[in-house]
Amino acid sequence: MGDSFTPANTSPLAFVPCRADRLAIRARLVPLVLLQAEKPERAINADPKAWYRTIRPDLMGEEAYADLMTAIHSPAVIHRMIEDYRAGLTVDRKDELQDRAAGRRIARPLLGHWSTRDDLEYFFGDPREIWRLWATNVTGHGIDSGHHVAEENPADLANSLQLFSAMVEPLAAPGGVKARNGDNAKRATDR
Repeated sequence: MGDSFTPANTSPLAFVPCRADRLAIRARLVPLVLLQAEKPERAINADPKAWYRTIRPDLMGEEAYADLMTAIHSPAVIHRMIEDYRAGLTVDRKDELQDRAAGRRIARPLLGHWSTRDDLEYFFGDPREIWRLWATNVTGHGIDSGHHVAEENPADLANSLQLFSAMVEPLAAPGGVKARNGDNAKRATDR
């Protein structure tokens, strides 16, 4: 899968202001809070299990759940998670806008996943359409989960990734990507 790209429950952050109205901005205040120094980390570290309340061992397995609980109780891990959000809202957004202005697009097959019980589709429509502004070969579908797709429905996510991986061949030549079964690969992932 090194020749493909699979975002989960996201859209290019540079796109967000283009589609946001007052309701969307109010509902998406979390990213703005995350930009503040130390406050998000303190809030999460005060009660990590409450912050990740939708994640349960019956959804992701006891061992994976135990690993996640260990991770989210580490202030260093929480800080790195928040720094990833901060980068998305700052340096990553700047890079996305520069790529867009230069006409650069992702040429590799891109499989997107998003939560069907989160607000991404409600506010921004079909996430594939957003990604098609940034990539030339986009497929994907929603997964029945809350915000934490991989943790809340790992089986459906893994099945989709395996199907996608089986259909996409490694790059045959620079600038060229082939999919097995031609158009069937696109239809199989565009549910």
